Amino acid sequence: MNIAQQKRLAADLGPEKLCMIMRNHGIVVCGRTVAEAFLNLYFLEFACRTQVLAMSTGAKLNQPSEDILNSFAQQMEQFKPMKKDGFKSTQIATFKALVRMIERIDPSYKE
Repeated sequence: MNIAQQKRLAADLGPEKLCMIMRNHGIVVCGRTVAEAFLNLYFLEFACRTQVLAMSTGAKLNQPSEDILNSFAQQMEQFKPMKKDGFKSTQIATFKALVRMIERIDPSYKE
């Protein structure tokens, strides 16, 4: 990736966005720490998987109203990183739970 492409990606992400789905090129996920970036990836993948499963039913999907979307966005603000290390207590707890889960499933990930 050349400098011009890097600058374009950074400009497209802007100062507040942490995830970008690039047409035919995968995704870019950012975070102030590796753990924060991982959680952003984890929840993006979960949301995408949920949408694909819902769409695969063939049923008509109900789009929430703008009011509901805005209300949900305001509620999600509490999960944005606030601390210097890029985490709030909810994110720390979530990340630790995921680490415990992978340790139960396959402790060899540490190797």
